[in-house]
Amino acid sequence: MDKFRHFVFDLDGTLIDTEHPVLLGWQKALELKGCFLTLEQIKPMLGIPMETVLDMLNIPWEDSFVDLWMDCYETFADEARFFDDVPEMLDALKAAGCGIGAVTSRHRAEYDRYFPKFKLEKWMDHIVLKEDTALNKPNPEPLMRYMELAGATADETIYIGDMPSDAKCANRAGATSAIVTWNGATVDMSDAKLAVASPKDVIGMIK
Repeated sequence: MDKFRHFVFDLDGTLIDTEHPVLLGWQKALELKGCFLTLEQIKPMLGIPMETVLDMLNIPWEDSFVDLWMDCYETFADEARFFDDVPEMLDALKAAGCGIGAVTSRHRAEYDRYFPKFKLEKWMDHIVLKEDTALNKPNPEPLMRYMELAGATADETIYIGDMPSDAKCANRAGATSAIVTWNGATVDMSDAKLAVASPKDVIGMIK
């Protein structure tokens, strides 16, 4: 089994089960823009930066959409929970002295509003948000930013996500790419070096 010293995670769909509230938030926000989609139609757009989604739907980008989206998501945000065994996994990584971080496409305003209850900072050394880099996933810049902040090399870093864009980001940064299956989702895993079935399996990757 591959061994690592730095473990970097996506948040939504990887550490935290936000799929249903995120889908409902998107559906409500898009309806207010005159775009009516089913949850199944919206689902493939998860994990893609907000501006890119709107461009795909031919909806003009406005900075105010971030506030609209957050207001819509707030209706459903309390549903979000850690996946089973995730806190225990983070405890084990921390106890082993591993570098721990997050790379997410979430805006800072979203993170500050909806993620404090998860207390991620007690485990994580660095959290890279959308505004922290000029380019976002699948571009490697966000993960490279983590490695710069942490003084990590690519060969000792694994990036664990739930979307093909996460795997592409890791591969382009020279790190090891992994996609989780513990969320029950079925996505294209052809770009990922590893599939991770359980948070307990991550503990077995500690160098």
